[in-house]
Amino acid sequence: MADFGIILLFIIGVILGLLYQFFYKKILKIKTDKLIPIINAQQYFNEIEISIFSKILTSPDKSISSHELTLMINQNNLSSVELNRLKRLILKDLNLKIKIVFGIPNGIWQVDSIEDKKLKKFMLSKKFNISQLNKIFLS
Repeated sequence: MADFGIILLFIIGVILGLLYQFFYKKILKIKTDKLIPIINAQQYFNEIEISIFSKILTSPDKSISSHELTLMINQNNLSSVELNRLKRLILKDLNLKIKIVFGIPNGIWQVDSIEDKKLKKFMLSKKFNISQLNKIFLS
């Protein structure tokens, strides 16, 4: 009979321990989801990347046109081919940094215009928390 009591007490202890761990992790997860980590934008992103984010965040549709992007990064004496290569390189680096800092793959993606396939826009992924980005890049 004493062995039965010890076994029952052990089983009750295991069950209570598992319930505690389950609810503790559930409560901890809820609290950490509500926290918005604020980073220093200058620590991770360069001046052009910050201006790209700022321009996207201030636009109504959260996008930037290819022409606007060209004007932002335009460097004198660059041919259109070199300028397009530089745009692709900047966006590739920016997407890599977004993946590292925010954990969002393809944070900025290209959308072709329906009317003219030469016109392109670059939009933010829907996975971003816009209020978090506003605090980081617009304050």
